[in-house]
Amino acid sequence: MKVVISEVISAIWFVVLIAFVATAGVLKPKAATEPIHVWIRRAFLLGMSLLLLFSSPRSESPLSWRLLPASDAIEWVGCFLTLAGAGFAIWARLWLGSNWSFMTTVRGEHDLVKSGPYAIVRHPIYSGLIIGMTGTAVVLGEIRGFIGVLVAAIIWWRKANAEESLLLDRFGSEYLLYAKKVRRLF
Repeated sequence: MKVVISEVISAIWFVVLIAFVATAGVLKPKAATEPIHVWIRRAFLLGMSLLLLFSSPRSESPLSWRLLPASDAIEWVGCFLTLAGAGFAIWARLWLGSNWSFMTTVRGEHDLVKSGPYAIVRHPIYSGLIIGMTGTAVVLGEIRGFIGVLVAAIIWWRKANAEESLLLDRFGSEYLLYAKKVRRLF
């Protein structure tokens, strides 16, 4: 990965981190949430997927084998995907407002958000992050990046299942109608 592309990718993910941390303070009270051990396990697995995507292997291992050839065109396509996915995730996070949480949670005065990015997919934050991580894996071009994306996608798919169960309990038929109209991811 060339220095310029590497710096752009790092800057994009830094902006995502800042956007999520900076907006985490204004949240509605929780009404229902997942057990802490579920959150800890998910955070650990997500951390492992991020290590695969963002760390450099110390030796030649199968994880560092290239799946994609190194080329400027491929790296810029990956950079564009990273930017598009990260932008979509940030838009969704801002649009969700005080209903958002790191943990699988339904807020006390939770609104069923169906507009903005939530009119495109039911889980636009996860969709955007998966697209962005895929772009970063394309830039990296190595097996480890794609394994990291796969692990993260599985984690967010399972988290989406848990969230949908809570939302169905909270909103009933209104959520069912929304789910029929709008796909889950991508």
